[in-house]
Amino acid sequence: MDAETPLLFTEDDWNEAVPLVVANMTAHLAARRAPVFFDRGDHGEGWGSGGFIALGDRTFVLTNEHVAAARSPTQPLASQLSGQDILWRFTGDHAHYPAPLDLAVLPVPKTVWHSTHDSAPIEVDDIVIGHHPVPGELLALSGFAGERVGFHFESLISEATCSVAREVPLPPDARFDPRYHFGVDYRPDLATQVIGAKGLPVPPGLSGSIVWDCRFVAAKMAGEPWTPALAQVTGVVWGWPSDLGCLVATRAEYVDRFCSAWSDRSAFSPEAPTQSRGRGDQGRFLRSSALRSCSSYQPSMKPLATNRSTSVAGGVRRRRPAAISPNNSSAPARTVRVSRNALRLRRYSASIRGLSKLLTSLIHR
Repeated sequence: MDAETPLLFTEDDWNEAVPLVVANMTAHLAARRAPVFFDRGDHGEGWGSGGFIALGDRTFVLTNEHVAAARSPTQPLASQLSGQDILWRFTGDHAHYPAPLDLAVLPVPKTVWHSTHDSAPIEVDDIVIGHHPVPGELLALSGFAGERVGFHFESLISEATCSVAREVPLPPDARFDPRYHFGVDYRPDLATQVIGAKGLPVPPGLSGSIVWDCRFVAAKMAGEPWTPALAQVTGVVWGWPSDLGCLVATRAEYVDRFCSAWSDRSAFSPEAPTQSRGRGDQGRFLRSSALRSCSSYQPSMKPLATNRSTSVAGGVRRRRPAAISPNNSSAPARTVRVSRNALRLRRYSASIRGLSKLLTSLIHR
């Protein structure tokens, strides 16, 4: 790179900014993340993670198919809303799509969602059309690792983890396909702690965690101030190759299609209470402590050698303009951006046409 070309960030600026991004994303995602527990009748047990999402007039937990698949008439799954100390069971049917996408939505009882709490749903518009973060962008995820969830003194103690890192190449493995998946750096032994003192946990239990494109680097490229409200959903974690220091997530274009297929349809049966094996109604079965957080970021995130004039190529929301605009706000610049997005859409439509047909057939069964 030309020595006279200014850096996007100086090293001091970067080192000062990243912990603030981590802290802000931790607070922003606290209302949107969702734990998934096994309901063992007289106690709970950590199982997976997800995020609250609004589809039509209902609220669901977006997670993995392999997380939701553990649910059965004899084995209920449960969750918890932010700001509450009670757990409740998922009731009614859920929808899922198996590997390589590994996606599912679990229905939140309406009476539970309409109670007093601090949780907030992801909107379908918050899911980026395709996973294409700008080079060096920060990705955030928040979930509930199994080693941070435990039943103690008749209460379920749950501590959420927020990790901020960059995308990394997928390791060579027949289970991973860059058409459907991407990698996120995750090395607990090298992470820098921002909130709490325990460091990053091992990943089991983080399955279903929502991955967010922070759009921090994109905002800097556009010369605009950054807030966590700019972040967009760019994937869902489902895998962990334990010896390779990364998490594997399903790309946003497939998450978008899966969720959009259900957002305007009544594809789920009416709520039918499951057999209650604990105290309270709506499957509430035990007390829990308030959800807590710890946050870290990965060591490879050094200042970017990127020209400040680089145009923003971040995600685009549907039905409303993107929060970050290009540096040049003239009409030609906007026209170029729309053209690029149109090309992306054509490319995505070819790769997910089969998924769309299958989802349509499932809906009309």
